[in-house]
Amino acid sequence: MPVMSAHDFAQWGAEHIAYIKPVKINGGTAFAVFAANGQQLGYTKDQ
Repeated sequence: MPVMSAHDFAQWGAEHIAYIKPVKINGGTAFAVFAANGQQLGYTKDQ
């Protein structure tokens, strides 16, 4: 069975899975969108 590298595993699903979490920006709360690999894709002030 082939072994998947840590890098390949981190990238697996990155194009199809995202999550949203609250972040602090300029003293206020915004909501950031992250890819499955942790890369921030963007943010918004509203949910």
